[in-house]
Formats: sequence, structure tokens, C-alpha cells
Amino acid sequence: MGSRAGRGPYAKSATVRRRVVEACVEAFARTGFYGVTMKDVARRAGISYTGLLHHFPGKEDLLLAVLEFRTEQSARLLEAAGGRDPAGRPLEGLRGMLAVTADNALNPGLLELHCVISGEATSPDHPAHAYYTQERPEEVQCMGNPTVPQRATGAPRAGRHTCSTGSSATGSRSARTSW
Repeated sequence: MGSRAGRGPYAKSATVRRRVVEACVEAFARTGFYGVTMKDVARRAGISYTGLLHHFPGKEDLLLAVLEFRTEQSARLLEAAGGRDPAGRPLEGLRGMLAVTADNALNPGLLELHCVISGEATSPDHPAHAYYTQERPEEVQCMGNPTVPQRATGAPRAGRHTCSTGSSATGSRSARTSW
């Protein structure tokens, strides 16, 4: 008998979840979170509505899975370039940011998704609002969240924020998502 490594319900489930997340990237990028229905996502992913509900009970779960997908993708690119510590290794940090930028160019749907969702998420009622506004100490250096004005001595001029990439940005996300 041959080995069944990589097969079975868990492997199939992961494949289906990945297909659903990819379908969500496209759908959310085109019409935003509020313009997409669960049935539309199921159709795009090529699965039944009940199959979708098995993997993702609600649309908010889909959105969080998409945001995590992008977070993990950016983290892998930064890690591969050695860019997780831009203050200590600025050249590697720059290489990591360039790798993420190149990935953005190759995947315009993800960048479009970020633009649409981050705009929608300015509303406190949006399910991604906390994702875009809460401080994440493990991802943001001591200067704080890039969406919150800096309070540290020697901070950049007013209205500008230092994110975990070590770069200055106005209203942008940290290197965690690096859209």
C-alpha cells in the first residue's frame, strides 16, 4: 500500500479554505466587504453555500481569513529577506519592503482589496476596524501604531508615524501587512 501523506480530510479542507480565501480577495477587492454576499463567494470558489458555511460561518470570518492570509504572505516575504528587524538590519529591511512591493505588483487584487477594505474600516462598525486601528506591540516598534500619533521624544514631525518597517508613513499599515 502506498503512503497517503498529504491526503485526507485535513488536506482537502485546507485546499478548499485556500480557494475560498482567494475567491474572497477577488470579490472584496471588486465590491468591498459590504458588496459581497456569502453566496457570491461560494459561487466564485466553486463550492456550495452550505460547504462555505462549514468552513466560514459568517462573512466576518471570511474577511479575517483574507486579512490573515495577506499578513502571513507579507511576513514570509519579510522573513525571507531578513527584514523583520529594520532598525538593526536596515538593508535587509529595505529588501523586505521591496519584496512586499514586488508581490503587490504581481497581485494587484490584494492591493485593491486593502484600499477598499481599509477605507470601509474607518467606520467603527466595520468588522475590520479593530484590525486596522488596534496597537499590536509585537508588530510595531516602541513608537506605536502607525494610525496613532507618536508620543515619543524625537518623533517625526506632526502627522507622520514610524511603523515597524522603520519607515515613515502617513496613515499606512505597519510592515505586518505591508500592502
